[in-house]
Amino acid sequence: MLSRGGVAGFVWGFVAVALSAGCATQRSAGSPVVMDRGSSWDTASIAGVWEGEVWEMPTHYLQGVRRITLNISRDGRWTATSAGTTCASGTLSVRGSLVVLGGERTGPDFCMPYSVASSDGRMNAVFETSFKARQASAMIDLQRVREPMPEAAQGPTQP
Repeated sequence: MLSRGGVAGFVWGFVAVALSAGCATQRSAGSPVVMDRGSSWDTASIAGVWEGEVWEMPTHYLQGVRRITLNISRDGRWTATSAGTTCASGTLSVRGSLVVLGGERTGPDFCMPYSVASSDGRMNAVFETSFKARQASAMIDLQRVREPMPEAAQGPTQP
């Protein structure tokens, strides 16, 4: 059995460790995150036409599926279409192998996530969306089907 002094020493030791861990957590949580700018990934490296599907992760007997085409220009502008209709567009940025899709989403069903992981000619993510107004978790998987057209063939750009 521990004496009163032994118990007090154990409690004070435990409190000291807990406080020091809490202080270390607070300092690290307040420090800024540094993104890797030296990455080989940039907007030109992922430019082109990407096609794939968004499919609902089924919870019951229903599973919604939607075809998606993502067109990325060399300057980072992107447009997503589903069933021949534009459902999202904007500009993107690349952080390592993460592609961050900023911009506007249109239509009743959220067709694109805010970010996708890019690796080996594929992009994928898990995100919240809806299928015919039914909220659901979904997975997206895109594969590059065409490289971008040469800049001379693209025509004039609008400011």
